[in-house]
Amino acid sequence: MPKYRHSLPFSEPWNSPRNTPKSFAQSQLGFFRAYGTAIASRRAANLGQTTRNSNSLMDQAPHFRREDVGLLLIRVMVASVLLFHGSQKLFGLFDGPGLAGFAGWLDSLGYPLPTLSAYLATAVEVLGGLALLFGVQVRRVAVPMAITMLLAAITAHTGFNFTQGGMEYPLILMTVLIGFALMGGGRITMLNLLPPRAPIVSMS
Repeated sequence: MPKYRHSLPFSEPWNSPRNTPKSFAQSQLGFFRAYGTAIASRRAANLGQTTRNSNSLMDQAPHFRREDVGLLLIRVMVASVLLFHGSQKLFGLFDGPGLAGFAGWLDSLGYPLPTLSAYLATAVEVLGGLALLFGVQVRRVAVPMAITMLLAAITAHTGFNFTQGGMEYPLILMTVLIGFALMGGGRITMLNLLPPRAPIVSMS
């Protein structure tokens, strides 16, 4: 007479060696060992990916050239001039006229809407000067600043000699700003000087 087996198909006999407590504990221990090995391998792979990303970020860091240093020097100088005159018009600093005095001066020159023109010209000088200083959107901000210098040269100056009230100085600024609009301000900018951020890699 055959040994009694469970009625379920493919079930093991009750006294099978694989159903003993010792065999069950060994199988569970093997499972946890395999699971731990898989987790360790995955974390090692993620760590390697993080290292590769860090190396690629270092490779992508900007390498500044002599041309970038030269453009930085020109940017800082032009920005200093614009911020100096802009602060005279906006805040009345450095014995400046302030917005009211500047608007009155534009009115005497025959500018339409002198108060609005004073606000616009002052905003272009101050905000444009800051943009040049930090190297932010240099090509775009150089265009309205060049137009402002052209209007200043035409309406507020006569002749060419700067010492005699000529348009020499604003024309120089206009030319430099047109150069920035065409070439940009170089790669030494506030954003490029900040350390690169590595992407976040999940360690779970």
